[in-house]
Amino acid sequence: MTQRRGRWRWVLGLLVALAVGRGISGLVAGAAQAEALGVRPSWRLFAAMDLSLRTVVAAVAALVLFANLLAVRHSIVSVVLPRQIGNLRIGEAIPMRLLTLGAAAFALAIGALFALVDLDGQQVLLALHGVRFGEVDPFLERDIAWYLIGLPVERALWETVVRILLVASVLTIALYAGTPSLRLREARLVVTGWVRRHLGVLGGVALLLLAWHWRLARYELLVTGSGASEGFGAVDHRLVLPYLLTLSIVTAGAAGVFIAAVWQGATRVAVGLLLSLLVIGPMGRLALVTFAPSLGATTRGIRDRELAYAATRGRFTARAHGDATPVTDRAPLALDSLRRLIPPGAVILPDGGRYRVVQDTTGQIAAAALETWGQRISQAWAMQNPRLAMDGGAIGDRLLVGADPWSRIARVAPFLRPAPTPRLVARAGGALWVLDLEVAGEWYPLATPLPDRGTVVRYRRPAGVALIDAMTGAVRILPPADPDPVLRAWMALVPDLFAAGAAVGTGVDLAAVAPTPGERTAAADSTDARPLPGDAAVPPIGELRAEAAALYDVMEAARRAGDWSAYGVAWRRLGTLLGRPAP
Repeated sequence: MTQRRGRWRWVLGLLVALAVGRGISGLVAGAAQAEALGVRPSWRLFAAMDLSLRTVVAAVAALVLFANLLAVRHSIVSVVLPRQIGNLRIGEAIPMRLLTLGAAAFALAIGALFALVDLDGQQVLLALHGVRFGEVDPFLERDIAWYLIGLPVERALWETVVRILLVASVLTIALYAGTPSLRLREARLVVTGWVRRHLGVLGGVALLLLAWHWRLARYELLVTGSGASEGFGAVDHRLVLPYLLTLSIVTAGAAGVFIAAVWQGATRVAVGLLLSLLVIGPMGRLALVTFAPSLGATTRGIRDRELAYAATRGRFTARAHGDATPVTDRAPLALDSLRRLIPPGAVILPDGGRYRVVQDTTGQIAAAALETWGQRISQAWAMQNPRLAMDGGAIGDRLLVGADPWSRIARVAPFLRPAPTPRLVARAGGALWVLDLEVAGEWYPLATPLPDRGTVVRYRRPAGVALIDAMTGAVRILPPADPDPVLRAWMALVPDLFAAGAAVGTGVDLAAVAPTPGERTAAADSTDARPLPGDAAVPPIGELRAEAAALYDVMEAARRAGDWSAYGVAWRRLGTLLGRPAP
């Protein structure tokens, strides 16, 4: 028995050491990569927020679990483990102090698992910063920033609390089921008074969470209404909104009634109240949405009634999208053609991958060093690739994390969305990748949703451009002259991201966004914006032979695919290149 306990202790200690080591290595590797990119202040802010959130969630989960486990422990008179010495069996009672310590250790272990959940620290940063648009919705009169930032944060907080309560409830019931306090006797569930009160409190807390859900549903209704294309209409305004408000108030009051009923032993009343609230809420809302529009109204009357709401949605949709235009999914690049146009020695490539080891003895590439044993171990552990610990070690070895333009932006400014297709600008001694940036959000009241790259976007505003040095991986973000409130908040929170452009090189400024006379860029011609197969939105740059060869590849791909319309587009571009536009 002692040997078995020793093995379990070693296994548990190893797991804890691996988890702690992974966390420490991630921080060390992230700091090195941020230092190489010149964005360590912003990385420190993001890392501190992420660590703080995870610590708070883990602590709250551990406290809730420990409180429930302690209540279970108090219901147990004693725990006796059988011991056998020879042919003699002896029962040994475990001291209550050890049970309490075991409950605390178990709660800490489960709480630590909650620290691994995906948390959006960036939204929390914005919410704490206090972003304001200065305009409100016409129905609930909340600032637009509440929907874009505050509502997602509160919804994520609600989901986290629900998970904690669910885990605590399942563990509590399972532990009680292993004791005489909760058992089945002659097809009847028998519970003691202590267990009944404990479960009653958990049920009351669940009803409070349900009331919180109905409160959030009121604001979500303005974002995803019950009308066509998730539009907010007259039924939502006149019936569903008051219904949800009434539900949230009634459910919050019912939580106290439920706890009191369970405490007094009126179990049937408590269960009936709980089931009625769980059924009436969604069923009543469904009935309102389904039957209310057609009651006492003609088709023409319904249409006329919805005109004012449609006009309001149109105005908010125009505000939400501004001058931004929808972008399509990332077009597949004709890499064979594009590689001939990228300068030799470039480290940022369209198919560069997540990370790779590069050689740089001059220290110009924005990548973390892999020269010492400690550097290799931390990077290998953070990337979960043991081979990195063996691949480096020579002078000049660097780990380039984010070796394509999109991953590079995600490493520097994860809160900005890059365009699906980059432009390539040739410069003396190298080239620049230029990506348009935007601020996008899924929550904006009364706005029509737009499908975009596999997600739904209701808010989008231009956020300038990103310049990525193809030779070094250095990044510079150039914001627009009139940023939206969200981007202004980010510029105040992480100013280093918008002032780190000196590392890109001399002569790089706003002029890099537009080609200078005599210079061509990999950008779509304004004469025909239709996408081409293969290298659709990325016409080639460089010598005439390379440009013609790339367009020939596009035409050949269109011919094999039978897309003669795209073939004609490429043909006209080839004529423009040769100075003989096709008729």
